[in-house]
Amino acid sequence: MGTLYTDNAVAMSFKSKLEKIDLTHPKYLQTLVENRRIFNLNNCELNIFESYQESYRVPLTFNDFVVTSMVRGKKIMHLFNEPAFEYLPAKPLLYRPTKQW
Repeated sequence: MGTLYTDNAVAMSFKSKLEKIDLTHPKYLQTLVENRRIFNLNNCELNIFESYQESYRVPLTFNDFVVTSMVRGKKIMHLFNEPAFEYLPAKPLLYRPTKQW
């Protein structure tokens, strides 16, 4: 596995995957695309995003340093003028604060 470096993100390769987490019960969903669950800690915040339908070009904005990891599924990421790439489980991404993607 290779490592992807762009001006705004670094994708790292790992051999092990994250453990699967329980999904949100459908009656508690606020949206079918990027439904957000937030867990606040003293010095950081954990956000879990779940999508239940296919979507395209969902904009992302990060105001702070962000570490992301896919638990299951697949996304095609488009970062500014960088070539699109597959975002898959076991490939965490590090993002610095940016404008909207």
